[in-house]
Amino acid sequence: MGRKLKLGYATLAKQYDIPTSCMGLAPHFVFKFRDAEGNDDLLLKSLFLQEAVKRGVLTNASIMISYAHKEADIDRALQAVEGAFQVMREALNKADTESYLEGPPVRSRARPQ
Repeated sequence: MGRKLKLGYATLAKQYDIPTSCMGLAPHFVFKFRDAEGNDDLLLKSLFLQEAVKRGVLTNASIMISYAHKEADIDRALQAVEGAFQVMREALNKADTESYLEGPPVRSRARPQ
């Protein structure tokens, strides 16, 4: 199931030209969002999380697949991903991701040294 979700996510990211990737193995991976310079894009990540939860998928961008997940669950998740990517593409086309956010963006978990 993890492989199906990971491959489906990558296919949709390519289709909608979203600067994102999956890092890690199929049972446990993380969605990464990058800006043009290769840095974490927390605004884009925030928009993804917002739009995914609106479509019934609650995640912090870390995915853990278990034996409880069925093919229908993965299909629903990919439908949510596609809906989120549609909104993200619109925001990227307008170069105004922040205006699409309905709350504050997520923050980096990195702690100052």
